[in-house]
Amino acid sequence: MKKRTSLFVIAAIIVSLLIVIASRFAMVLNLPANDNAALSSSDSLNILSEFPAEISYVERKYDLHIETLDKETLSLLRQEAISNLSDPDYKFADLMDKIALAYVGNRCSKIVAFPGDPAAEITVYRPFGPLYGECFTLIPTGVTGMDIKTGTIFIASGSDLYGAAINAKVSKSVSYTCQGPADRTTLYNGQLATHRMAFGVLYGTIIKHTVQYPGGNTHVFYYVEQATMDAADYAVNIQVGASNTYSDTLMGTTLHFPDQRYLYSAIQDDPTQFLAP
Repeated sequence: MKKRTSLFVIAAIIVSLLIVIASRFAMVLNLPANDNAALSSSDSLNILSEFPAEISYVERKYDLHIETLDKETLSLLRQEAISNLSDPDYKFADLMDKIALAYVGNRCSKIVAFPGDPAAEITVYRPFGPLYGECFTLIPTGVTGMDIKTGTIFIASGSDLYGAAINAKVSKSVSYTCQGPADRTTLYNGQLATHRMAFGVLYGTIIKHTVQYPGGNTHVFYYVEQATMDAADYAVNIQVGASNTYSDTLMGTTLHFPDQRYLYSAIQDDPTQFLAP
């Protein structure tokens, strides 16, 4: 009886530790990424000085002087990182990854440490770039004058992103507008367009957060870092047929799918194939 009681107490202690660790990890995810205090002045300056070409580009474009990574600056940097992602003259993806690691590290440092806390290692699992897409609407040929609408890209907790089960849900909205193609508009492969499709793409850096628990057990958390997360809207012409569906891309090519379901799945799972290089 005494042995059973001891085992029960030990199990209860272990469960309590795991609950505490899980709650503390949730704090890391939920602390505000866009709070000025989330990143120290020294960390901001270190990052800004490491990427002078990218910072100068943004300063020239928006006629401003960047001295810190505050909410407004982060928003501009995310927009330009998306727009210039494939430009070999700039390293916006590296800049966003550096920001992601700095923000996670600073949020972790704000949590009061206790004796016996697990050791943590924070690394970039997938560099900044397109992560997930969502079809917003299809507008038939000849339809014009659509008002501005809002589309939301949602990823449930536990969903797979590039081989990683995301431990925190993601939701990001973006404004878009779309009108149908003109009559007799053709796709890049010569097929007649039947609709114009508006879709959104989520961008960000996926973080791998490895935690070494007391006793040697290891658990790995994956999440999209809030400071780098943004969405962009796009539109392409498509043809929806009874047995085939075709979609133009921003690269000037046309993709073929057996039906609309395959098209929507392709946008979600691999939006890169629809985007310009």
